[in-house]
Amino acid sequence: MSDPQIPDEPERPARPRWRRVLVRSIPIVFYGLLAVSLAWILTQIDWAQVATISFDWWMVVFATVVALVSRFWLVTIWLVLLRRLGARHFTSIPLLAHAYAKAWLGRYIPGSAAWILGKIYFASREGVSKSKLAVSSFLEAGLQILVMLLVGIVLLMVDPRLDFVTPGIRITMGIVAVGCVVALWPPLFNGLAKFAYRKVRKRELGDEDLPTWGAIGQGFWMFAVSTVLTGVSVFLLARSIHSDLDASQLLFIVAANALASAVSMIAVFAPGGLGVREVILIALLTLIMPASVAVLVTLLIRVWSIAVDFVFVGVTKLLTLLRGEDTHLPDPPTPNR
Repeated sequence: MSDPQIPDEPERPARPRWRRVLVRSIPIVFYGLLAVSLAWILTQIDWAQVATISFDWWMVVFATVVALVSRFWLVTIWLVLLRRLGARHFTSIPLLAHAYAKAWLGRYIPGSAAWILGKIYFASREGVSKSKLAVSSFLEAGLQILVMLLVGIVLLMVDPRLDFVTPGIRITMGIVAVGCVVALWPPLFNGLAKFAYRKVRKRELGDEDLPTWGAIGQGFWMFAVSTVLTGVSVFLLARSIHSDLDASQLLFIVAANALASAVSMIAVFAPGGLGVREVILIALLTLIMPASVAVLVTLLIRVWSIAVDFVFVGVTKLLTLLRGEDTHLPDPPTPNR
């Protein structure tokens, strides 16, 4: 009795040459724009002022460790949201962390497209669904901005250092805080997400791609933890050059950094929030330190944060090498939806 003939699997049609060239050119364009944007940012920094700073280097080390923990926590949030949205095909957590770290550098390119497209491109090469990556990027950015605004405003409203703020401004801050809470209500949040997705991607967002109450709730507390971790790292860095800072000023710096970061993310025209973040930070930090020191601290935060982002890329790359994993796939696999 002869063995039954097993039909051959149909061959996947070859990609057009122009499409292969386009896919391979994406990282070249991404890194080229990144290099130009970072070069411009570095030219905007007053290096003469930075050179006058004397550091407590142990504080810088502690700040850097906490900042790296906060970045890996962001990777965790990203993966949790992807799983909540139904993306199950993860080849390797270190590979995806490295993909996130590389895409994270896209924040320094003007506009939010580079950061989002970077995550979609690099993570899809590791087998994650492009549609899930696109949806999670919108939801992640929306949740992060809302949570940072809420944390920053609430902490500043209860801080006695802002007693001089007029009642009208306090009422406005209260309205914005309430608005952030209301926007996190799933029916409204999902409605806004569908509207934004339709405007940007020119297609409808399916109900199966929308977050549930549980997903939004989990994203809320995880981003709240991220906001505190980032604020702690900024506090430690500020203390490295201004030793008069004490623990009583920690929550104020967490709030100031959260508010400045949220507004800088909204200002997509500024690469990495350059200028926007600095103006807000300087204005708030002058409430707890001399103006000249506030300027130096803010300059240092900018230089240090860029350096930490590259360390983040290096650490994730090292993790993939230690596991013997290849971060340069020859051709993106066809992801499962």
